[in-house]
Amino acid sequence: MFWKNLSLLELGRGAVSTFLRFPLTILSAVFGTVICFELLELNYQAQEQQQYLWKLVVFSWLGLILFFDLELMAERYGFSRKNRWFVFAGGLAALLAYYFYLPHRLDSEHMIKYVWQIFLFGLGLHLLASFAPYFNPKTEHGFWQFNEKLFLRFLTATLYSGVLFVGLSVAIVAIQQLFQVDFDDKIFARLWLFMAGVFHPWFFLAGVPKDLQALESEIRYPKGLKVFTQFVLLPLVTVYLLILYGYLGKIIIEWDWPRGWVSYLVLSFSIVGIFSLLLIHPIRNSEGNAWIKTYAKWFYRALFPLLILFALAIWRRVSDYGITEERYFVLALAFWLFAVALYFLFSRSKNIKFIPVTLCLLAFLVAFGPWGAFAVSQRSQTNRLKFYLQKNGMLSGEKVQPAKTKIPEKDEAEISSVLTYLGRMHNYESLETMFGKRLDSVKTSGRDERTYASYQTEELMRGLNLQYRTTRNNAPADGKLYFNVETKRQPILKTTGYDYSFEHSVSGFAHGEDEQQFELGKELLFIQFSEKEQKVWFKKEDESVALDLGPVLKKFAVTRRKKVKPEEMTFMLNLKNARIKVLILTLNGEKLKRKYKVTHLDMQILVKTQLVSDSESER
Repeated sequence: MFWKNLSLLELGRGAVSTFLRFPLTILSAVFGTVICFELLELNYQAQEQQQYLWKLVVFSWLGLILFFDLELMAERYGFSRKNRWFVFAGGLAALLAYYFYLPHRLDSEHMIKYVWQIFLFGLGLHLLASFAPYFNPKTEHGFWQFNEKLFLRFLTATLYSGVLFVGLSVAIVAIQQLFQVDFDDKIFARLWLFMAGVFHPWFFLAGVPKDLQALESEIRYPKGLKVFTQFVLLPLVTVYLLILYGYLGKIIIEWDWPRGWVSYLVLSFSIVGIFSLLLIHPIRNSEGNAWIKTYAKWFYRALFPLLILFALAIWRRVSDYGITEERYFVLALAFWLFAVALYFLFSRSKNIKFIPVTLCLLAFLVAFGPWGAFAVSQRSQTNRLKFYLQKNGMLSGEKVQPAKTKIPEKDEAEISSVLTYLGRMHNYESLETMFGKRLDSVKTSGRDERTYASYQTEELMRGLNLQYRTTRNNAPADGKLYFNVETKRQPILKTTGYDYSFEHSVSGFAHGEDEQQFELGKELLFIQFSEKEQKVWFKKEDESVALDLGPVLKKFAVTRRKKVKPEEMTFMLNLKNARIKVLILTLNGEKLKRKYKVTHLDMQILVKTQLVSDSESER
């Protein structure tokens, strides 16, 4: 019968075959998608009450990757039926243990560290999949071929999923418009979840190579991959290299500390370079490609001076502000890059599996334990807090005491910063002994239970007789000091004695002179901001008057106050036939060295155009 040859029948057979090959992986994907469908139907309040659903999403996502690894290994190494289910049961037990380990809430600001941890576990499991079928060191070629096919299959699955989603979405819109059929507004979200959660992984798994042994003898290498690597990626690496070495020379000449963001540039350069060399690894010994070995050797040599630059930039931040999770990860990657460079320079084997294996181990190691990013960062910041408390006589033994005298504003800012960090990342776990009570339930007056760590810190600071202040702990490497001031808003602004009232905003990033005009009856009022002078000019006919923002910027940059009284931000300006009252509502600024600059300004402007006499006064 002709219908037996239909492609749909073959697709069905292929789908069933893939399910039988990776049943637990596909079940995890389907289960996670169903949970996402359920979350989609719930409003915000219902999602808050059913937090376990978010934990089930994590459970299914990690399960999808873990079971893929286990089923791949079971197939590759020929596990017996009994051993297969023993291994799968162990994987399920590990997932269940982690599910119950996770806190009740996963959407709270305090749970950022668990999001990081979940990401690290996911990264480690993905990397494990790359070498799980190739533990034998002599299977390097098959390892490369296997990962090349996985990578291309993932891109293909992504392309197919995207095209199907767009095509089906257009079809739904067409049915709506042509047949006046009303669909639920969430139909597109459901479609996207299905394509991403079920179709994509199922289609990807259908292309996972079965005969892994045969990949060892496969000699096919995509020509397009070589062209892309040789003429796109490697030139980019060279550009990065020239930029970084130019910056290194600038540092040596000026004898100045490297900027913090240089760490990310070095990381980008290193990752792109290593990835490029991995892509062309199989053809390094073929005729005409001897340059690959030479390039690789000099690439890894070039890494060492940049890693020193990398280390100096991070060390500066750590020495000033202690270790946080982000700095820990950057340091860990720096050590890993150093180990990779040493291995490929001095090892005889130079096996490329060294890269995913060591990175996988690193991801798992930094994710948990007393040596992990979270425990080390918590200890580092807790010790910083103890240092500032002890410095200001606020620590008696292990117990914190309220300040008896005024302490420096800088120390208040540092204490505020550390408390905010420990609340946001660790829910104040390490401070319970010091404060003699649980701090995760600290409430702030007038706020709901799920409050931000900064608000909780304000409450703690008040209990210590301290003022909550912003800090330079996360200051950008450009050396600028940022500040903002907001006027305490009045529910009703009196406009008695004025003819016009309007609001006007100014951007401090406007180039040149930013001028706008406002109609005041038959007359025009021009308002112009001068970036160079840091003044707001008010022009009417042939006369003008300026509001000089320089003194205002300087005043609040020094005091660092965030809320001020309206009278402190009210200014009177006079023209020949107009009186102007300016109330600054919001003022954002920055300071670099001794120069002050407006970044944003909101003003309420009142204008009196019909002046009867000079004796008329404002009410």
